[in-house]
Amino acid sequence: MQDNYREFQRLGAELYVISVDSPAKSKVQVVQAEGIQFPVLADEDKKTIRAYGVDGGLFAKPSAFVIDKSGIIRYRSVGNTTHRESIDTLIEQLKLLRTFRLTVPSGTSLVHFPSVVTEFNGASRTVAKVSDLFDILGGEGNVNWLITTPAPERTRETQFQAFFKPSNVDFPANAPILPYTGILVSLRNTVMLELTGDPVEGAVRIIPGPNLVGIPNKNTSIKHVSDFARYPDFLARISLISIFADGKFHPFRPGDIASGQLDGDLEIVPGQAFVVVAKANWFQQF
Repeated sequence: MQDNYREFQRLGAELYVISVDSPAKSKVQVVQAEGIQFPVLADEDKKTIRAYGVDGGLFAKPSAFVIDKSGIIRYRSVGNTTHRESIDTLIEQLKLLRTFRLTVPSGTSLVHFPSVVTEFNGASRTVAKVSDLFDILGGEGNVNWLITTPAPERTRETQFQAFFKPSNVDFPANAPILPYTGILVSLRNTVMLELTGDPVEGAVRIIPGPNLVGIPNKNTSIKHVSDFARYPDFLARISLISIFADGKFHPFRPGDIASGQLDGDLEIVPGQAFVVVAKANWFQQF
């Protein structure tokens, strides 16, 4: 397992081994004997193995669990003395967690890619710029336009930029797709995307004017509009947040968010972007 530890880390996962032995015995018989460099935890009173239903009496049943960032068990394998889950199977399960399915409906929608995309529909493909998204959504045959708010290089305010044909690749609208980039999309037909990407600890950056943004996928502190109240410096620097849901925009004023007087508290889900109209710069590392 030590030989595969780097692969676990590359997939954005951490590996823990839990032993029912005492800390001292685990250190000698597991850590030192096997040359293990990842965490080995002692569960001498067996509280953890009982909670996970793998208490085998004197010993724990050889078991493996894949748990996502929200604490949900996404895969489990409870074995016995003659069967242990293979490392290859665990790695395959971790790869599945990196797969992100996004349905972009016909008409107008506001989307966000919460990972750095490395595969599209099972084939190696990066989605690094707006033109890449234009291609995978069907190009001129299906895309009416894609709108972004790329940060300008020589001015201090944003403006909407539209990408609607391949010849636009040299325009400002062909902006990099960053972990917080939101994109307003208009399609003729619905497209279902299966994307594989690397989790990122990104940031959100806004500058004066309209901003199309999304929350990087390693952040779990913002799940609803009301969660923005945790960032009073953010609310002080904006004049409006608008969430696109059910085919229309839902505007929220920062004063209503700060006071908790919301007309509905919409959920912010992975793949969903929103509009922020800012009065001043704001940057938050997640």
